[in-house]
Amino acid sequence: GGGTVTPASVDATETGQPQGQASAALIGPEGGQVATPDGRLTIEVPAGAFSSAQTVQIQPIDNRGHGGLGQAYRLSPEGLHTTVPLTLRFHYSEAEVAVTHPSYLGVSYQDTEGLWHAVHPATLDTTARTLTVQTTHFSDWSMFAGLQVRPPAATIEVGQSLTLSVMACEQQEELPHVVSLLHKCMSWDPDDRAIFWSVNGVLGGGGSIGTVQGLDSTIGRNDAVYTAPPHVPNGDSMIVAVSAELFDPLHPENSNIIMVSNVTVLDEPARDCAWLRNVQELSFDIALDPVAFTSQDDDSRLIGQHSAHITGRLRSQGQTTPLGWWVADLASVDGEVAINDDYLSPSTHSTTQGQGSARLVTGTDNPDQMASSVVLYVDYQACTYNLTADFTVLATEVAQTLGSESPPTVTRKVIRIGSLGFDSLPVYASYGVLHSIHTERTGLLLSELTAGHPGYAPDDIVGVPSGDVPVNTRWTLSAIPTSAPLRAP
Repeated sequence: GGGTVTPASVDATETGQPQGQASAALIGPEGGQVATPDGRLTIEVPAGAFSSAQTVQIQPIDNRGHGGLGQAYRLSPEGLHTTVPLTLRFHYSEAEVAVTHPSYLGVSYQDTEGLWHAVHPATLDTTARTLTVQTTHFSDWSMFAGLQVRPPAATIEVGQSLTLSVMACEQQEELPHVVSLLHKCMSWDPDDRAIFWSVNGVLGGGGSIGTVQGLDSTIGRNDAVYTAPPHVPNGDSMIVAVSAELFDPLHPENSNIIMVSNVTVLDEPARDCAWLRNVQELSFDIALDPVAFTSQDDDSRLIGQHSAHITGRLRSQGQTTPLGWWVADLASVDGEVAINDDYLSPSTHSTTQGQGSARLVTGTDNPDQMASSVVLYVDYQACTYNLTADFTVLATEVAQTLGSESPPTVTRKVIRIGSLGFDSLPVYASYGVLHSIHTERTGLLLSELTAGHPGYAPDDIVGVPSGDVPVNTRWTLSAIPTSAPLRAP
């Protein structure tokens, strides 16, 4: 059945999957070091850390950490504890730090329960672009940015819009100056500062570079929307820097902090989707902007507020010459779906509320095994894709017969707040280079509030949101590399 979602279950993530070749070195009691070929991570083992020779290995993995930057790494022998601290030195690139500011960089590790912990202190060297920590144990490690702009990069067409957000990864103290617990990154909404958005350094943008405008009315007050110009001045594409400039009183030494998202604008680009034939798994991140509506007929009224943000993995279900399709692995689905509805009829008043995990809910509350799900189809001949997403939540309905002295009826039920479907979206050649698809579209939420639950609300009013309320949706689909690296055709 359902239950309260604990912070641990909300903030834990799956472990990363190996990517590419590992680096290893045999290190004895005299000490030594091992580094990745690109020098991004170096482990320095001091003398006396090992009582006998150990094979120390660095295995690159995909980054599941909150606020994670770039590649994550699995250090082994996993679980090994040393008597003398080891030194981990991360080297960051200019591109990685562009989305944040060096003062917000940190280093974190994942524990056996899937939680991420930031290690303190982390020594920052902005000249060498390194971040160094000490530890006595081996596990999965990553650099992270406690504050950053998302998405770090995106590709859109001329005339299209893209929502950008300044995200914060909350840290909860555990042992002062030793570790702190990282939470999910959420839209940053401070009360005491403003964010100034620019395109290529021009406040608000304009003309041939596109415009950016802050969204004061959204849940994340510091979100902004970039709108590409109707034409690319020269060539088939251009890259613009959409930046968020802010002042942070916690770091007064940085008078102005600028975080940048690089947006590629395509003008009649070539299509190319053959790269998807080799993709067995894709990660997905789908955000449904909050939906508010009022529906009614002659006698009844329904006021609703819905929202959703789901993540997970899509696994290939088959490939044919004209078609490929992927379906969400339900065990990987994470995120939250929320519903807050108020229904009033001449005889009944009821409220239906639910906010919780998008994962599959099992047990007596969910006999039909309903769940949030995602399906992707690719038409290789037209080089287009179709994406559908269902948003499901475990909710509590409290219904009261008007004029009755009987106590209200309380019912727990799984409710699919709706489905979104986007058809015949183009797959462009640049996506094959990035191995990732970033898209934003406004569509219509197909309401399924009555599915399996007659009496939740009359059919003639719950269908109104699907016809009247446009919903803005953002998604990212990223290929998860296998042992054989993906190659753009």
